[in-house]
Amino acid sequence: MNAEVNLDYFLKKWYWEGIDKITNRYFLDNLEDTKFKLKSLLKKRKFIGVSKDIPKNIPKNSIVIGGPCITDSSKKITLESLTDLFNIILIAKKMNVPAIIYLSVKEEEMRSGHSWKNTYKSFSDLIKNISALLDYKSIIIIDTSNNNINSTINDFCDKIKNNINEKNLNELYYIGNNDHRKNNSQNIDKIKINIHRRFLITYFPEFIEKISGIKKPNVFVVENIQQSKVILTAKIISNYGKLYHLAYLPTPDLSGNKRMYSSQIASKIFIEDTSNNKFFNKISHESIIFYSSIIPKISNEKLKSNESIQKLSKMFEEASF
Repeated sequence: MNAEVNLDYFLKKWYWEGIDKITNRYFLDNLEDTKFKLKSLLKKRKFIGVSKDIPKNIPKNSIVIGGPCITDSSKKITLESLTDLFNIILIAKKMNVPAIIYLSVKEEEMRSGHSWKNTYKSFSDLIKNISALLDYKSIIIIDTSNNNINSTINDFCDKIKNNINEKNLNELYYIGNNDHRKNNSQNIDKIKINIHRRFLITYFPEFIEKISGIKKPNVFVVENIQQSKVILTAKIISNYGKLYHLAYLPTPDLSGNKRMYSSQIASKIFIEDTSNNKFFNKISHESIIFYSSIIPKISNEKLKSNESIQKLSKMFEEASF
């Protein structure tokens, strides 16, 4: 399938605005305007934009960071999480720099009240599998419930407690035209703002320095556009090192009306459940174009070690309307 993914189609459904307004609001350059050296790869992977101040070439002391949204992967890993991981690892490999992948175990435990260790194990295994497929070894997997990591995050949270108020923390992930939001006067959720403060910390270059040992790092965040406000907020509050966002389109659900992360279970695709064609009875034309273009096309020889990815790739390649 050679049809082109219509980025505006998804952005206007999810955020009520097109690519130009969203990239301008969060100080991102459209990929047509950037001189960043990986421009062609970013286009292929459905990136929307990159920070306006991103350098053309990769400076010394650089590191890639990112992490999948694991909330909806407590039982099985979703296609969105798989796409997130491929983007992080592939970009880090092409940049030839180390990568940090965050798995937000502590935050999920704060939210749910139960253990996420099994989910951590599933993701950790998948990350190692993808790393082997892409022949990339410089990955640091961060479990935010680790005692040392958790303590360091708490220390940084204390340092910035007066730098951002609860309302702004509560709304860190509201992007797009908020006039369309059903309830703009959201109640302050104490657990949510504590979690959001922790997420905010993980983008600070000084925090990255602490956990990676790289002095005054140039931090390249490879995450979807939904994270644009929190990344920009970290950039404004922090006055240390450099912070750049490489923003891609979130993975749509089967209908294309929502991000897979925020959709109902029936509209998600789980990468371990690819044996039947129920997806194609309710899938939108726009979504299948996205899936067909974003699922990694890796040689069958390498894919032997990851049957689920192989099945997904073959299924979306063969899909037609």
